[in-house]
Amino acid sequence: MKEFLMLIRENADYGQMSVDDMQADIQKHMEWVEELIAKGHFKRGNPLEGAGATISGNERLVKDGPFIESKGVY
Repeated sequence: MKEFLMLIRENADYGQMSVDDMQADIQKHMEWVEELIAKGHFKRGNPLEGAGATISGNERLVKDGPFIESKGVY
């Protein structure tokens, strides 16, 4: 049987969501994964490690880490 790697980039902005909306979004994701497991289509899932870099654009801009850049003011 062939195996595939699927990378998922989260596009939900949990900082802008209500707690209820965030929980509903997470629940939908969990149900989807449980469905994949039940069908035998899911082997395991692990988050990316904090170390690493992303390369983007035609200029091949390198950013530290596999995370989305924050635009917040601290």
